[in-house]
Amino acid sequence: MLHGMNDPQPCLMRLLFREPPAIDPRQLLNVLPNFVGPLDVINADQKGCLFAATAHIARFRDAAMPATLNVLHGGSGPIDIPDDVMIQLYEYDNPAQIFAERPFTILAGDMNAGPLPPIERATLIMDFAAGLLTAYPQCEAIFFQMTGALATRDDLLNTNDSSLSLFMTEALKVRIFNAGSGTYLMDTLGLGYFGFPDLQYHFHTLDPNDIVAHARIMAHYLIENNNPVENDHTVPGFSDGQMRMDWSWIMRFEPAIAGPERMVIDVNTGEFAAGQR
Repeated sequence: MLHGMNDPQPCLMRLLFREPPAIDPRQLLNVLPNFVGPLDVINADQKGCLFAATAHIARFRDAAMPATLNVLHGGSGPIDIPDDVMIQLYEYDNPAQIFAERPFTILAGDMNAGPLPPIERATLIMDFAAGLLTAYPQCEAIFFQMTGALATRDDLLNTNDSSLSLFMTEALKVRIFNAGSGTYLMDTLGLGYFGFPDLQYHFHTLDPNDIVAHARIMAHYLIENNNPVENDHTVPGFSDGQMRMDWSWIMRFEPAIAGPERMVIDVNTGEFAAGQR
């Protein structure tokens, strides 16, 4: 299998606040276990906390240990978001204002979690996020550092979606690039959390919204099935909001067209494909 083509990446999240937040270890220990299970304290004070999530055991080649969860002060002053990341926050009318009005941050993330089964890892990420929002009712949004995705408090808490489904819509980022001459390049950021290749599409004519939907369905499939994809496997196409079983799109592992440098699963959209292959 070719599914382990990138090293698993840690998940780093920035919680956004209008006023300076405090780190209260007692409050975190009171709330977080309701979301992520039992926690052992490795270090906990007002500067930061490091917890071992003992229900989530990461099995490395020579050892097994709990995934660890960090909560640290992230500093003050608006986050410096590169223009190429900001422009991909197309879900929001004025994403720059969201960051400007919430200049104080707490940095949270996982460590030693790469070997967790993908479904467990995705669920842990989103459950950790929900627990942090519950512990910090004044936090209004979370920025996922690696993917460039931004999720509001309502997006993450006022939903009946499963944690895995929330990962697909809120932590995974589907980027859209206008490649000119009526063509688009689209890819994902977020499957690197699991060491999986991201997805990539280079196409014309098709509705980009359909490709966003297809990418999220494919990402869900990869996580649920530990990425069984190999070169020249095929997948049904997608159009008008539904899968097209009469279309067969070929998948191949290739270097990404758009940075960051990484391997991706390029989905060839058949008669709608653009670029050289």
